[in-house]
Amino acid sequence: MMKNAKYFLIVCALSVFSNLSAGTDSLLLSHESGWYEASFLLEASSIVGEIVYEINGTTPTRRSPRWRGSMKVNSTTLIRFGVKHESKIILEKTCLYLVDFESTIPVLSLGTAPANLFDSVKGIYVPGHRAYRDTTKTAVSVYYANANYTQKWERDVQVNYLVPGEGEVIHQAAGLRIFGGLTRHSAEKSLRI
Repeated sequence: MMKNAKYFLIVCALSVFSNLSAGTDSLLLSHESGWYEASFLLEASSIVGEIVYEINGTTPTRRSPRWRGSMKVNSTTLIRFGVKHESKIILEKTCLYLVDFESTIPVLSLGTAPANLFDSVKGIYVPGHRAYRDTTKTAVSVYYANANYTQKWERDVQVNYLVPGEGEVIHQAAGLRIFGGLTRHSAEKSLRI
């Protein structure tokens, strides 16, 4: 199982961000998203442009670190790749590698930049900087008026579904919102995809 996980929403998805015809063969990976029993050396290459990447959940930009041929994947890791061509990211692919991660049931994962959830200005999972405590509401122990999680905001996410023994079965772009009425004020919130 994952220990000290930094993210509880993770993603494996493919999306194209340019009119340039960059297909899935524009980024070649030695290992695709899925379950792995032991650590491995991940190699990536592209004939279209330079590969950049992020391992903190952030979307890769033209300023992201350059991929240097290979990386050892020792534990469960989320890697977001970008292919940079003429100073633009033309292709993005995010892969989740579940290393020594046991599960007999499918894994549904959602991926987005951490700021989309936890930033005080735009994060949908937190009260935010404009929220104030409303003591007139007694139905819940802590009620914040004008909280980020009470807004009808939607954030872009990538959804994927991994099945043990089969690997990644579904990946697609979607929107994510906080769902519910008073439960929005609870520590654990319902999400709507």
